Amino acid sequence: MGPGITRAAAHQQLAKVTGRKIAETETPAPPPSCLAHVWSWFMALLPLHAAGVLPRPAAIAEDIEARFGLHPTGFEIALLLDLFALWQRKAAMHKKDLENGK
Repeated sequence: MGPGITRAAAHQQLAKVTGRKIAETETPAPPPSCLAHVWSWFMALLPLHAAGVLPRPAAIAEDIEARFGLHPTGFEIALLLDLFALWQRKAAMHKKDLENGK
């Protein structure tokens, strides 16, 4: 995982947000080291942006600047928007599966 984020911490955060334990076998390979900081930001910001409307790019940039003291690039913000959108789609699919008894 990224600096300061262990695999166990990532699993804990995912379990907290999704309400289910994440098995080791479900975990994909870690992101490339050149993108590890974006994954770290995603994990840190997930509780803020996991549900509801996708955050504005400016809001993401402000959150990163406030929390980490860094100025993200447009590319990094675009990756985060993609990750939040994917998270929301998967959460909606999971919710639908639960409602259908799957």
